[in-house]
Amino acid sequence: MEDRVRELFAETPLEWEFERRSVVEQFSSVDEMVAIFEHDFGPLVVARAALEPQGKWEALHNDFVAFCREQTTELDGGIGLDAEYLMAIGHKRG
Repeated sequence: MEDRVRELFAETPLEWEFERRSVVEQFSSVDEMVAIFEHDFGPLVVARAALEPQGKWEALHNDFVAFCREQTTELDGGIGLDAEYLMAIGHKRG
């Protein structure tokens, strides 16, 4: 990922600092998580628009529900999904 950021900004006078971080996204339930992702997460929104007319959306939806059940942990009053992200800070050279 760091190499890709450097590649994208290769023509700029920036030096990069990277830090991997994580956050626990919290939801009240798997159903809530699935509903939010299917409504707001671009790749799923596009997949649904493409697959629903073909009658193939239900299979992906079921796989996504199974994924959510497998990847979440129980929290007090809900569930959590560990998510890692890359913080990239560009510093102007000179």
